[in-house]
Amino acid sequence: MYNYRLQGSTWTPQGVPLVGTIENEEFGSSVSLSANGNRLVVSAIEAYSPIDGPGYFSIYNWNNVKWVKKGDSFIGDYNGGKFGIGLAISGDGNRITAGSIENTTLGYVGRVKIFEYEPISHLEQVEKEAITFYPIPSPGQIHCTSGNVEKVHISNILGRTFGEYYVVNGILDMTNLPSGSYTLTYRVGKEMLASFVVKY
Repeated sequence: MYNYRLQGSTWTPQGVPLVGTIENEEFGSSVSLSANGNRLVVSAIEAYSPIDGPGYFSIYNWNNVKWVKKGDSFIGDYNGGKFGIGLAISGDGNRITAGSIENTTLGYVGRVKIFEYEPISHLEQVEKEAITFYPIPSPGQIHCTSGNVEKVHISNILGRTFGEYYVVNGILDMTNLPSGSYTLTYRVGKEMLASFVVKY
């Protein structure tokens, strides 16, 4: 994903290009920029599944040198939803709308989610950034560095869900699950976060 800034009469690249991290995720499917040009949202509508993934979008801030990712990516709710196929950010950069396609008994009715930025305290930010699940890959006993994660919802990259698992004494026990890659979603305060683990 390339971003250009007009300097005089010439368009020049702003920072290095942003690139996706997953093969065939279609990073750059939709992009939107705040009015001052310092906050950018980018979607990848096929991410996290070999075929018809749920998709996600990420937020980047310009720090006068490069684009820096802000927080965790926002992931769609279901495979095939193409979350972020429609994406827009408000002029002040504090509100984002993201559209997806929902296949129901009525057909592709679609869905739009609206996200609004709420500043958090320094301590809350430190706690959020400190959450790590390890080791990766793991035979099944996975450690969590945060004491604020009580339970996680587990699904695999194909969208199959395995329900909720509790984190007991800092350990998430996934020994009963088959080998593979998994998405862990969990709540910290008001936010829903996601992490990715691999079990062998």
